[in-house]
Amino acid sequence: MQTEMASLPRFCAIHLFGFMMLAVIIVASTTRALAQDQLIASVASMEDVTAALGIEDVVVRADFQPASDVISLGYSTSAFWLRLRILPAPDGSDVVLVFGSASPDSLKLFAPLSASLNDDATGFDFMHHEEMSPDWPSALPGYRLSPPERGADYFVRIQSSGAVLLHMTALPVTEAIARTNRKYVAQNVYLTSMLIVMLWALYMFTISRQSIFGWFAALQFVWVGNNLFFLGYSESLLPFLSHETQILIFRSSVFLGAFLSIIFHRAVIIRFEPSWLALRLYNVQFGVIGFAFVSFWTFNKVLALQINAACLATMPIVFLIAALSARKNAEPGLISIRLVYGAVGLSFFFNAFNILGLIEAPLLIQYGYMFHGVVTSTLLVLLLNAQIRDTLATAHAAQIQRKELEKRNQIEQEKTHSLSQFIEMLGHEAKNALAVIQMSTPAHVLTDDQRARSDEAFRGLTSVLDRCNDVIRLDSQAHMVRLEACDLTETLQSLCATANNSARINLNVHGAVVVQADPVLLDVVFCNLLDNALKYAPPGSEICISLASEDGGHSVLFENSQGPAGMPDPERVFEKYYRSDCARAEIGSGLGLYIVRGLVGLMGGMIDYVPTENHIRFKVWFPC
Repeated sequence: MQTEMASLPRFCAIHLFGFMMLAVIIVASTTRALAQDQLIASVASMEDVTAALGIEDVVVRADFQPASDVISLGYSTSAFWLRLRILPAPDGSDVVLVFGSASPDSLKLFAPLSASLNDDATGFDFMHHEEMSPDWPSALPGYRLSPPERGADYFVRIQSSGAVLLHMTALPVTEAIARTNRKYVAQNVYLTSMLIVMLWALYMFTISRQSIFGWFAALQFVWVGNNLFFLGYSESLLPFLSHETQILIFRSSVFLGAFLSIIFHRAVIIRFEPSWLALRLYNVQFGVIGFAFVSFWTFNKVLALQINAACLATMPIVFLIAALSARKNAEPGLISIRLVYGAVGLSFFFNAFNILGLIEAPLLIQYGYMFHGVVTSTLLVLLLNAQIRDTLATAHAAQIQRKELEKRNQIEQEKTHSLSQFIEMLGHEAKNALAVIQMSTPAHVLTDDQRARSDEAFRGLTSVLDRCNDVIRLDSQAHMVRLEACDLTETLQSLCATANNSARINLNVHGAVVVQADPVLLDVVFCNLLDNALKYAPPGSEICISLASEDGGHSVLFENSQGPAGMPDPERVFEKYYRSDCARAEIGSGLGLYIVRGLVGLMGGMIDYVPTENHIRFKVWFPC
């Protein structure tokens, strides 16, 4: 089983790499076709700072600036207008205009009016435009257009508080279908690889119970969800939510992903004991993102998203500072952790700078999310795989050790059982032999004093054998404890009535006192304490037993005066086989108090040795 668990991370990493290579091949084929079939003759952009201009105002504006068909916008309250010069398809078919990887709050396309009576030559009124609705079966906004022979200008209005990465393509229908299918395959391969990583992390969390895998799984879950919104799948997955609500969820997922990223990477690096500064930088980032998140929901969404993006851009610097300042060598090693975070940091740089519009890389704008997700996930899987190997090896060694201990415990239990049977047999035969000796001795042969000492020796030896058997059962945990309501008053009265030298016992009880205990074990406890008191008290002295309520329970105090054996050692009084030198004149095993403490503990109580100057006192306490 351990071998299977250890091979799972390697299995996932290999398949993830295969998925990544497949996505790269598909992306490469899509990119090669880009220059061949593009029907966008030119792109120009203009910023509407007031966000109040209509299509009639924009058509006559001359302040459009040349732009690329791959642009980065957003983090602004302005509206942005694009003027696209789109040519007709060479085969005379419709042209499909698709906005790839777009995530704006609002995107509207305006096309020139067709079949106009004012322009008989072309059938188009180029001064008047109408808004079109997306009509291309795609997760991303797509439109079927019919440009005139010399082409026409189409206008796009975009407004978004967050980042907008737009890759625009205008292709003949047949090529648009092929391009869309290839893109879907690449996206599905990518999303599948991310789901594999998430499920791998969840599995590792279940078998290792390490929080680092739980945080990584949560981070992957949020990242996959964010990508689904980014790629335009939210409209299909959440049709019951308005577009505005979906945008709010999408923007919020950016903050949640940043939170989880900081938590996860801090959990990874903290095992390497980075510098105090590095840990404080993590805390500062967490605080900044928290402030940005509150700002997003309270007073300024644009500023909040800008702050969050800037914080994301600084993450690789914090990661590298933490990795370079690490002082402890942990699995998978300082060099490995620094190389991984160097690559992860580079991926973060490209992705964050791309989102902020600080770099212009068309391919990165189109597929940057894929590059960042696959690179980061693959590296972190390899990093965590190295860590889990050590954990699984430790767990495997612990499992072997546990099995060895179980085997030894079984052998010990068998030995204990055999010893218990031997002691029981020895006790039975010894009692029979003593009984025969006692009955075979004529009464006139022994004096009363000799007969009393003989009976006492018989009882003492029998008690030793019984206590040996009790110790064996106690040490092997063979006692079956059955707790039930027991009346301490009734139990003590019965004990005193049947005890030898009952006239010496002063029992001080008042009314019924009920506790949860095992009646059989309770008798053993009280019999041992009473026998101990009678044996070591001065001959003929009084034995006091009193019952009281205290400290949320009830206590029974056994008290006797100091006898010839003296006072026991408080540090060793409950120790197995302990007997003071003076006590060896009496028959005993040194097991009675050891048994008492063990049985009281099994019933949930406590026993204390509480002597006074000349009195030996043992107090047994049971909870109510």
